[in-house]
Amino acid sequence: MRTLHRNKIRIFYAVYRDKLPIRDEYGNLTGEYKVSYDKPVEIWANVSSARGEATTRQFGEDVSYDRIIVLDDPHTPIGETSILWIDRLPELADDGSTKTPHDYIVKQVAASLNSVSIAVSGVSVTQYPQENDSFVDFRDDGAGNVSILSNNFLMTDDGRGNVSIEAK
Repeated sequence: MRTLHRNKIRIFYAVYRDKLPIRDEYGNLTGEYKVSYDKPVEIWANVSSARGEATTRQFGEDVSYDRIIVLDDPHTPIGETSILWIDRLPELADDGSTKTPHDYIVKQVAASLNSVSIAVSGVSVTQYPQENDSFVDFRDDGAGNVSILSNNFLMTDDGRGNVSIEAK
């Protein structure tokens, strides 16, 4: 299946690079990591509207996703660890980096001979700058999965859906 150029929209993606260990003010490892991504790359792709119950579940019944991206290049570097800007385009700095939080994550990639379909899920990411370039990365995928990456905050969950965040 080929994609029509008139149906494509401009989106950005960033590929996972690595996770770097975080050190405290004394140079000791804290046991936490800062995830880093490459600079955002512009791409034009067919992006479905928000999925409904009448859509075909080409990724199976267990994968929870919001939209499907179809690209006519099966060799695209977008993988299951990539992040995307679809509804909110990033503001790029002169060096190509961005501080705009991403709004989608990749759930699953299904490649065929001439195209690739990518199931993505919307997330809400908020970053709070701290001293020494520390940060908090809060992710909620809308399906009850919440994660917080931080070196200055502690997340607790009482098991009943109540989540509290406290400064360390």
